[in-house]
Amino acid sequence: PGVTVDPAVIDGHYDDARSIDISFVGARKSYRDMWCAHFALGGVQFHHQFTDQSRENSLSLVDYIDVLKASKIGFNSGLVSSRDHHFNFRLFETLSAGTALLQQDFPLLHSYFQPYVHYAPFDNVHEMLTTARFLLQNDDIRTAMAAEGQAWYRDNYSGRPFWAAVEDRLMAPRAYSKL
Repeated sequence: PGVTVDPAVIDGHYDDARSIDISFVGARKSYRDMWCAHFALGGVQFHHQFTDQSRENSLSLVDYIDVLKASKIGFNSGLVSSRDHHFNFRLFETLSAGTALLQQDFPLLHSYFQPYVHYAPFDNVHEMLTTARFLLQNDDIRTAMAAEGQAWYRDNYSGRPFWAAVEDRLMAPRAYSKL
C-alpha cells in the first residue's frame, strides 16, 4: 500500500445514523459488476458508484469520505485484476472511517488482519450476502468489528506509525559489498 489515509481528515466527517447499509465506490470491472449485481438482487440496500478514475467522473476526497462515514459496511473485492488479489486503498480507507469491512478473503490478508475481528471475509456470492445480512441485523457485532479494524489501522498504519516505519527502513544501516 502507498500513502496512508490521514485519520484527522476522516475524523472531521460524521454520520452517526450510518444511513447507507453497504457501499462501494471504485473503478468498474466485470467481476465487480457481478458482485454488485448480486447485492442489488440480494435484497440489501446497496450504494455503488463506478468511476473511470478520472477527476471529472470521481468523487472528491471529502465526498468519498462522506460516503464511507455514512456506510454501515464497506464492500471490497480486493482484486486488481481477474486473477490477482492485492491490497488496495479501499480496504484501508474503510477501516480508517470506522466502517465495517466486507472483504473478499485471500491469504495475504491474514498476515496483517484477523478475519472476523478486523474484517468480515467472504469467498463466494452466498457468503457475501449471508455475511452482509448478518452484520446488518447485528449492530453490536458490526460496530465492534468496525472499531477493532479502525483501532488496528490507527495503531499500525496511520500517519505516524507509517512514516516512522518508512524512516526506520531508510535510516537503517546497510551492508554494502565491495565492488
